[in-house]
Amino acid sequence: MSKNPVVWKIYPNEEERKQIDADQKAAGYSTRTGYILAATLLATPLHLIKIAREIGRLGLLCNELLGEDEDAYGNRRLTGADARRAVKRIFIACDAVTDALKRR
Repeated sequence: MSKNPVVWKIYPNEEERKQIDADQKAAGYSTRTGYILAATLLATPLHLIKIAREIGRLGLLCNELLGEDEDAYGNRRLTGADARRAVKRIFIACDAVTDALKRR
């Protein structure tokens, strides 16, 4: 015999709601419920998932900038302003990983 589901009544204050919403977006969850369930049930802490995502982005950026792909004329793909932009994005990703690690 199945029972009716238990409704949980949780009432975070305004500051807690803002923090939950910010963390939910930063962790890449589309719903608050999904984020809260993952935050409590996952064995891997969410800050490690966030760090892993940043490291993945960093790897893609490095491949884009430093990859050995050359065009038909033997030139590297990124030069000049494109290379500077890619390097800036790599620095931003490195800073995000470093900040996340410092917080833990």
